[in-house]
Amino acid sequence: MPEWPEIVIGAKRWKLAIQVAVIALGGLFTGEVLEWSGFLSSSAIGKLGAAAGVPLVAAGIGGIAIIVGIVVVRDSWNHRIVLGRDGLSVTDRLGRYVVPYGDITSVKGVPLGGAVVGFRDLESWLATAEGNHDIRRRTAARISSDYGGHVWFYDKQLSLGAGAFIELVRERTKENDATGDRP
Repeated sequence: MPEWPEIVIGAKRWKLAIQVAVIALGGLFTGEVLEWSGFLSSSAIGKLGAAAGVPLVAAGIGGIAIIVGIVVVRDSWNHRIVLGRDGLSVTDRLGRYVVPYGDITSVKGVPLGGAVVGFRDLESWLATAEGNHDIRRRTAARISSDYGGHVWFYDKQLSLGAGAFIELVRERTKENDATGDRP
């Protein structure tokens, strides 16, 4: 088996930062529209804001939007995939798991962007996984029925892009086929 370098794949953080900014600006804009329209001027917060001369509605809705944006992006921010010498190691919001290349049966692109990876044995994969196995099992069943794999890596989680990720995994799983490491 060749000596492959370890490749660490992280999230496209710049895309995630843009996502937070768009959500926050959308919230601020919505708050300003509500403030200007006088829609909430008869509410307690509207009256308080008018008395203080501060656009509390805009600030409040903008603040909520910033929090929502951070929560939405937090899931992918620390997502990490390592293509190691012997297998694929993934750290996500549910924990960590490791899959030997010999247990990977397929990797392919999906129409919505990203890549789907299929495993030989779902229970072997779950045995290496930290966190809630029930959530992973249900998610894998849904991905399997829709796309023929068990794990979906969204494009925003693949800093090198889905195409390059697919080629790297295929190269490494093909080598396992050639050396007989796969049953």
